[in-house]
Order: sequence, then structure tokens, then C-alpha cells
Amino acid sequence: MSEALYGRAAELDRVRLLLDAARAGDGGALVLAGPPGIGKTAVLGRAEAMAGGFTVLRARGVPQETRLAGSGLHALLRPVAGLVRSPVLARALRLGAAGGGMAVPAAVLEFLAELAAAEPVLVCVDDLHLLDEVSRETLGFAARRVSGERIALLLAVRDPAGLPEDVPVRALEGLDPASCRALAHELAGALPDDLDACLARLAGGNPLAWRELVGSLTPEQLAGLAAPPTGLPPGGRLHRAHAERLARLPQATRFLLLLLAAHPGLDTETLRRPAGWRPEPGAEGRPRRDLLPADPLAVLAPAERAGLIRADGGRYVFTDETVRAVAYAEAPPARR
Repeated sequence: MSEALYGRAAELDRVRLLLDAARAGDGGALVLAGPPGIGKTAVLGRAEAMAGGFTVLRARGVPQETRLAGSGLHALLRPVAGLVRSPVLARALRLGAAGGGMAVPAAVLEFLAELAAAEPVLVCVDDLHLLDEVSRETLGFAARRVSGERIALLLAVRDPAGLPEDVPVRALEGLDPASCRALAHELAGALPDDLDACLARLAGGNPLAWRELVGSLTPEQLAGLAAPPTGLPPGGRLHRAHAERLARLPQATRFLLLLLAAHPGLDTETLRRPAGWRPEPGAEGRPRRDLLPADPLAVLAPAERAGLIRADGGRYVFTDETVRAVAYAEAPPARR
């Protein structure tokens, strides 16, 4: 029996419409966008369960293969590679897609159409942003051209930037409080009020955060006899995912994110004051003064582009409370 999927009725309705249209010969694509843990993978899994009578092709991006040209297509089409008749596509799958132009994307689209002649096709791709460039471009090419085919593409990505603008995007928001309470009750039954409030503050509306936080609770915490957790479980998937995103940022950016994490109400004018953001000269592990630009807000640009923070009036806020918690937890003790 599959787990309940709380707060995603609207997304599942969109998926159902997509599949129904593909069955009727009017294919299309849908991009599910949102931060780690928000439920994209769960919606993909439910879509596969709804796709009775479809040929389902699956792939998931992994960081280790992002630079391997054609690796995403290889993973997606490997189960049906024996049916490939196009020499262009067969060579791309055997040797790795090479060269530019539309030969490989057109061959993939043609092959999907051939499969769909027998039964409709559902292409499910998780973590699209981690696929290699050739595979991403090929799927974008197909997403714009499946109208009139029995093909549905369902693509999950953290940020839809770079995808064709005419491909529909559904941004997954955090769960509403009622859905969070229902999820927590399913996982652990009724929680003490103070514990429930603490988890709501730490997890926000992120369902994976709720699952990992509730899963980490001790019997004493569940009974209200011990202090509640102060952050995400360090060994959990969500903590690791955010930590990896933060680690890819410049050192100076991480330093300012630590300030924002420790002081959520910090305004941009305070950040602009040298005393408010510059480290002590020569402090070990601190960003060097000569590496920081005149305007500290420019240092935050990489974090804003990565979707970790956003401007909110006269200050910057984290787009996800779980990111703020990890930014603080990952800082060396001397910086806190």
C-alpha cells in the first residue's frame, strides 16, 4: 500500500489530465519544479502508478554523470534499446551522444513516437537539472513537439530556468498546515503541542523535512519529556542535499548566508556596513578582505541565482526554512 500523498491534489489532477490527453493522442509535457524534499519524486511515483497501459520510461539525474554526454538518454532508453532502428540513435546510445544539431533529438522523438504506436508512452525524469547537457536539450526538444502523439513527458527539476518557455511548469509549494499535521499524525500519532510547533518551525511545509524530523524523535521527545530537536538530522537526505548546494557557493557567499541564518531579520543596509559583514583581518578560515567586492550584496548573487534566498523588501530571506537551518548548522563552531 502506497503512502498517502498529502497536499498534492492539484498536482495529481494536472498529471491525470496529462495522461488522459496522451491516451487520446494529444501528448504534452509538464515540469514539476521545487526545492529538495518538496515532493516532486513522490508525484512522479504516483504518476507511474496512474499510467496503466503506458510504456513507462524512467531516468534520474545524478551528479557523477552530469558531464557524460548522452548518459541520461542511455538510462532512459536502455530498457527499450533493442527496439531502436535509427542508426543515429543507436550510435548515440552505444558510444555516447556527440556533435551538435538536431540529429539525436529528432531521432529520440521519432523513436518515442514509434513506441507510442503500440501503446502510449510516459517519460518520467527526476532531477532533470543533473542530467548531461545533450539529454536535457533532447528532452526539451521533445517536450515542445509531442502534441499529436501518445506521449507524456513529466520532468522534475529544482529550477525550470533554461527549459523552453512554452513548456508548462507546476511549482510545488510547501504543504499547508493541515497537510503537515495529517502527515505528522500518520508518522507518529498526536504530538505534544510544543513539539508540533517546533517541528513546524524547523520543517516549514517541506514533507521530507517532516518525515526525517519525526523519524529522528526519541521516545522521550515524543512524550514531551526531552527537549525537541534543534535542526534537521545531519545524516538525513535533506540535510545532505542542502549542504551540497551550499558547498558549491563561494566562501564569501557562505559567510554572508551564515549571517543571515544567525540573524533572520538582518536588513540590507546593515549588510552594507563594513562592521556588519567583513571578517576580522587574518582570521583563519574567514574570507579574505581583498576577495570581497565593495557591495556585499553582490556576494549574495550566487545564492540568489541558486534559489536559496530571495529579496523581500529591505532584506534577504531564505526561500526554505530548512536551508537556513542547514546554513547555520554547517558553519564551523568558531563562526557562530
